[in-house]
Amino acid sequence: MVLLLVCLLAAPAAALVTDFTVSPSDPVMGESVAYTAVNNGSPYPLSYNWEYKYTSGSCQGNWVNGGTSQTVYFIEHRPGTWSVRLTATYYPPTQPTVITKSVTIAPATHFTIVEGTDTSTAFSSSIVLKFRVDAAGRPCGSYISGNLAQEQATEWWNLSPPYQDEYPPDTDWSPEGPIDAFHLAGNQIWDTHSNGLNSSGWATIPSSDNFLTVKQWLRIRYVDPCNETKYINLGSHVVTWTKVDADNWKITAFTP
Repeated sequence: MVLLLVCLLAAPAAALVTDFTVSPSDPVMGESVAYTAVNNGSPYPLSYNWEYKYTSGSCQGNWVNGGTSQTVYFIEHRPGTWSVRLTATYYPPTQPTVITKSVTIAPATHFTIVEGTDTSTAFSSSIVLKFRVDAAGRPCGSYISGNLAQEQATEWWNLSPPYQDEYPPDTDWSPEGPIDAFHLAGNQIWDTHSNGLNSSGWATIPSSDNFLTVKQWLRIRYVDPCNETKYINLGSHVVTWTKVDADNWKITAFTP
């Protein structure tokens, strides 16, 4: 977990700490999450000390300092469970308040196409498909870009002349690092395609014909706080390249 910002210092009227809130209460990976001490009564809080540690991996995490304000913000680009501990001291001195909660950062579960399909584009230009990475209930936060997006093709066919047989399926996921053509941008995967044809090959394809189709699988690769590499499979869809007319092409997609 990474400390993003600390703000909202305790007001003079602050009082006995009885709880702390987590907002949103069901955080997903990549979000900024606010932790706020709840004050109710007296005496006056002298200090707040926030700590957290990773608890859902193969290693025993250590407590990490996370700030000293009434409200702190954490971001976490990976899924998992953390213990969050708040220790409040008071003036005049009395027994400190220690509150510990378990907070689970939910993983991504699927993707949603948000841009690039069904758009007529000049033959010489590329098309950028943009896939938003979503958790079960809502989009992941933009800070998931600290991870790596990868793809794999399992069914890859030429549909128009020369009507080649199916290409061999990808045996590996790629890329091994972010590249301009395929990378995470905030909470989106950007995937850039050219149509792969020269002018003579383009001329052999009748207008409105599909000339390529591929089943594309997407996943997120990340390294957890125990330094273990893990993967989140986001599912697949079928992507088709179509010659719109003599000058333009497009990409369509559907989830089987």
